Amino acid sequence: MDSLAETPCSKAMAKQIFAGYITPDDAFDASGNVIIEKGKTNKGEARISGRTKSAIEELTDLHVNGLGNRGSNEFDLLNSYTQYITRGAKDSTVPMGRRFASSEFGNGADSKADFVKVLTTERKDRFPVILDRGEKVLAVI
Repeated sequence: MDSLAETPCSKAMAKQIFAGYITPDDAFDASGNVIIEKGKTNKGEARISGRTKSAIEELTDLHVNGLGNRGSNEFDLLNSYTQYITRGAKDSTVPMGRRFASSEFGNGADSKADFVKVLTTERKDRFPVILDRGEKVLAVI
């Protein structure tokens, strides 16, 4: 974890990482580009839900303003992700006990463990893909 604290990560970089990490695979085509769909106004819109957009913003805010975070390194990045998974979204209606159980023993625990892998042991393979996806997502939202 010391290496995370020594690796700089700005607010903009955190937003790109979160965008690439949490945007579902079905928002991308086979080439890895964000799918743009025609809406009622015939204006193209990215296949990215409002929930995903809100999560990107909340995670980015936690990177800078979360408990103990300064928004300066990858440890803040990891801490903001774990805070979000443990505490849930600002407007969450899920009871705290259920959120805690999921964050420590269920899908939330798996998600936190996977994010640690992205930043550490699987970084070489997965991090560049996440950065690329994040750049593409932020370009269309």
